[in-house]
Amino acid sequence: MQTPEMIRDSVIPNLGTRRYIRMWDVGCAMGREPYSMAITLRENKGMIFRNIRIRATDIGNSNPLSDIIERGTCPLEEVQRIPGPIFEKYFSPAL
Repeated sequence: MQTPEMIRDSVIPNLGTRRYIRMWDVGCAMGREPYSMAITLRENKGMIFRNIRIRATDIGNSNPLSDIIERGTCPLEEVQRIPGPIFEKYFSPAL
């Protein structure tokens, strides 16, 4: 499982001065992984979201990733570990 720290310490230093980034996140059954990657790039490299393309796939049949993307929501228990400042900056309560 990836962590924001692993992305920050292992991936970002290898990106150099690339203006556009395309990534493939394999094994995204829960749906939160591509969001973590995008936020980590934004916070640590100053990337703007339109310059980042993340392809997220999973081999499983349950497909909660599709549900999360279609609704644009994530269950509260999935976001409780997000640090307060990051949560306030990138998330809003579901109505």
